[in-house]
Amino acid sequence: MNKYFIVEYLTKKMDKEKCNEEILQAIENAKLEMESTRNAFEYAEDKKLIEAAIYNHKASIAKYEYLLLKAREKGIKVDYNYILAKS
Repeated sequence: MNKYFIVEYLTKKMDKEKCNEEILQAIENAKLEMESTRNAFEYAEDKKLIEAAIYNHKASIAKYEYLLLKAREKGIKVDYNYILAKS
């Protein structure tokens, strides 16, 4: 086998793994953002702040759903060990 093809194959594989890890990290960040916006809503007292909190929470949910869709499209799957390590 040609060394060039081996190096290219390994490079592509590493790039794919890095991309997958970035998507998983973005999903984790989106989960934290949803929690944060939910808390902002719970503690908001002013009508305008409540409205803004609702808007921000809906936006964070949309972002989370989008990232899950992208992960699903790319075939990204995690096992229980990954989930437990992130908990």
